[in-house]
Amino acid sequence: MMNIEKVEIKIYPIILESDQASALWHLMRAIDINGSGKVSLTFTELLTITGYTKSTIYRYMKSTLFIKVCKNKNKQGVLIYSFYYKSLKQVALTLGIKNLITSSFCNWEDIKQFYTKRVTATEIMAMSIQNKSRYLARNSKNKNQRLMSANQLIVKDLSFVSDNTQGIKQLNNRIFIDTNHYAPYGASQQTIANVLDRNIKTINKRLKNTIKVQQFVKRTYTQAEAARLSFLDKEEWTNNSRAKYILVNSVFYERYTNFYMCSPIYTLKIKKLSYNSSAGII
Repeated sequence: MMNIEKVEIKIYPIILESDQASALWHLMRAIDINGSGKVSLTFTELLTITGYTKSTIYRYMKSTLFIKVCKNKNKQGVLIYSFYYKSLKQVALTLGIKNLITSSFCNWEDIKQFYTKRVTATEIMAMSIQNKSRYLARNSKNKNQRLMSANQLIVKDLSFVSDNTQGIKQLNNRIFIDTNHYAPYGASQQTIANVLDRNIKTINKRLKNTIKVQQFVKRTYTQAEAARLSFLDKEEWTNNSRAKYILVNSVFYERYTNFYMCSPIYTLKIKKLSYNSSAGII
C-alpha cells in the first residue's frame, strides 16, 4: 500500500472551497499517476489512506466531482471500488468556476480534515493575493523605494522595536513603513474574503494561527489627513481617525494590509481556465 505521507498533491483553493468531497477529488488525481481518470481501491484501502469514516466515504462517493463510482470483485473475491473522477475542466464547469486564480502543492494532512483544508485554501489564496500585490508594487514604485522581504521581518522575537533599517520600524507584531523608502504590499482579509466568497470574520478565524505582521504606512500626506480627521471627529462625534490611523511616538501611520508568512511555504502557480476544447487542461 502506498505511503500517503509522501504523495505530493496539487491543489486548487477555489475548488477546495466549493465542495465537501474536494479533498478526496484532489487525492484521486494525485495517486492516479498515469492520469487515466480512474482510481481503484478496496474499502479497507480507502479507510486507511484517507483516514475518513465509512459514512464520510459513502457520502463523498455521491459527489458531483465524480462521474461515477463502480464496485466489483477482483479474482480474490475482494470488493473493489473504482472512482471515475472528473477532469479539472469538468469540475470547473460543474462548480461554475471561471478562474481558478492559483494552484499549489501540499500533503494529504494539509487538506484531509474539513476545517484544515479550508485553512490551507485560505493561506494559499492569501499568498497569491500578496504575490500579486508585490508584483504591482514592484512595477509602480519610484526609484527611491525598495521592496520589503520576509527576511527583514523579525518573527522569532517580536518583543522589541527594530530600527536597524531606514524606513522600517517594528514593534511586537506590527511593522511601520515609511513609503519614502519602501513600497508596501500585502494581502487584505477583505480581498481574500471577496475572492473566496466568505465573510471576513470567517477569514480572520481561519488565519488566526498563520504567521503575519500588521502593517502601517506613513505617506507624505498622512500627518495632515490624520489631523484633519481627528478635528472632524471632535466636531461631529465620530471615530474615523482612530479607525484609519494609529499614533506611534508622535507620528501618525495609516493602517495597511497584513504581511503573511505561511508555513509551509506554498509554491504558487497561476491557473486560468480556457473553455476552448483545444486548450488541453488536465
